[in-house]
Amino acid sequence: PPPFPPFLMPSHSPRLSFFPLPALLLICLIFTASGAECPSGPYDASADPEMHAACTANYLPSHPDNTRNDSCAALTTAGGAVAALSSLYAATSGDRWINNKGWGRCVQDGDYCGWYGVRCEGGAVVEISLGTNNLQGTIPTLLLTSLPLLESLDLSNNVLSGSIPSVWGGGGAANPMVVSVLLSDNALNGEVPDVSGLRYLSTLRLANNQLTGAIPPLTASLHTIDLSMNAITGSITPSILSLPALSYLSLSHNALSGPLP
Repeated sequence: PPPFPPFLMPSHSPRLSFFPLPALLLICLIFTASGAECPSGPYDASADPEMHAACTANYLPSHPDNTRNDSCAALTTAGGAVAALSSLYAATSGDRWINNKGWGRCVQDGDYCGWYGVRCEGGAVVEISLGTNNLQGTIPTLLLTSLPLLESLDLSNNVLSGSIPSVWGGGGAANPMVVSVLLSDNALNGEVPDVSGLRYLSTLRLANNQLTGAIPPLTASLHTIDLSMNAITGSITPSILSLPALSYLSLSHNALSGPLP
């Protein structure tokens, strides 16, 4: 018998060839026509529906070594993570990071989980820890909208500028599982973001930036809030001090006014 199922036999299509793949899905496939092993940017399933359908329908669910029982949804999720991480690398001069091991190359077998500063659970990115790593640039919106299971984001003590994307407010946060946001000691500007959509958020540290505006709506789960050393204006509302889980609050070195609640 053949060493692998018939649907995995090499195709003679002039456009695409399939070969036996590793047990975990590869994000980049080999194009024989162009000779390019991998696209230079994030994988986009919509760019080649035929390739996407063939790979997910024929390989993922039925390969005997595929104990993860992957599916098209798994590929889409992986592609989203690749796009999000790649956008961060591109927006923050990743080639100049102190440690960029694994970053800036094509992704195969979900190996982005082994990139420096990235931690995964079950193939999903749950933590990004790149503090004190010479990130220079802005925080891309895609990073905060394409990692639905993200729990911890640490980009503190870098050279980040621009505003923090406003994607965490209300009930529409794309990553509602976020517990910790550490963005202190950068050069971020704009208003303090609304984080009321992060219902599990415990720690919010945005100290020593250039943030302006009033203190936005917060979430009841917050345990630690550090907004010190910014240019925040307005007053301290009673709702802040009545947060049920709050144990640490630092608002020093701002432009706050009015009486204490």
